[in-house]
Amino acid sequence: MTKTTDFLNHTTAGTSEVQDIRSYATQDALAKGLVKYGFDTHRYVVVKTLEGRYTAIFPSSNIKDGNMMRYAHRGFMTLG
Repeated sequence: MTKTTDFLNHTTAGTSEVQDIRSYATQDALAKGLVKYGFDTHRYVVVKTLEGRYTAIFPSSNIKDGNMMRYAHRGFMTLG
């Protein structure tokens, strides 16, 4: 089951909150979701949310054509 959830990132500088991150109950479900959106061959990091769900974070270096919304449009986060 896919769920949109709040993703909390604890850092030494404090806590940042990012809203509306797509997450999945299992890593297998995440993998299927990445295939569904055509992101399975892209570089990404699998992250477990504080709620125990899984999401993928993509490096901005993946974006070669300037389409910064590619991952965000599907509910994933881009860093870099």
